[in-house]
Amino acid sequence: MLTAFANRLTGAASRIAFDKRGAAAIEYAVLMSVIVLGIIGGMQATGTSVEDVFSGVFQEVSEVFAAGS
Repeated sequence: MLTAFANRLTGAASRIAFDKRGAAAIEYAVLMSVIVLGIIGGMQATGTSVEDVFSGVFQEVSEVFAAGS
């Protein structure tokens, strides 16, 4: 029984070692990770400048409403 389990485990390990689809999947996962990190970095940089623009607009609108009261 232990020998059969060892044979199945060895067979599965050899299939995994020689299967090129797994390597391609890992490469795609690494590539997607780099792309996602780039998107997140770009969004953070853009988000800061957009936040500054909206803060400036909010401040100007608040001043207009305060002056009109």
